[in-house]
Amino acid sequence: MERLRQGLVLVIVGIVLYFLVREQGSGSGGVILALIGSAFMVFYALTNQSGYLVPGGLMTGLGIGIDWPHAWWPGFQGSTVLIGLGLGLLVVWVGSRRGEGHWALASGVVLLLVGALTGVGDIMAFLSLWWPVVVAAIGLWVILARSRKAS
Repeated sequence: MERLRQGLVLVIVGIVLYFLVREQGSGSGGVILALIGSAFMVFYALTNQSGYLVPGGLMTGLGIGIDWPHAWWPGFQGSTVLIGLGLGLLVVWVGSRRGEGHWALASGVVLLLVGALTGVGDIMAFLSLWWPVVVAAIGLWVILARSRKAS
């Protein structure tokens, strides 16, 4: 289970960095912050020392929030930092050991919700766009809950 968690952290880091560098170029401030955070995440995956996980998740999430590709969702410009930090905390929750990351899950969900609700004026437009992501998130939660009970 430990290798699976470490592998998931590295997969998340790789995907995030790919899209940040592809969308913004390698010289912007958010990408640099995400790179520093990703270095912390890689150290966590290599050493299994949880002290690297929290700064890695927060810095990577903040980098995402700063360099969010505004062309995709123009209405979110003022709340992307909250959404990015929420995503970073969810990465901390995924990478944390059993029973240690509940604070990150609760904080991440709250930041995501506040960021999403402040970035969207019309909640129905938001729901019509994002309901498939909500379905996928529920499915991921079911898989993770089942795998945690099995181990």
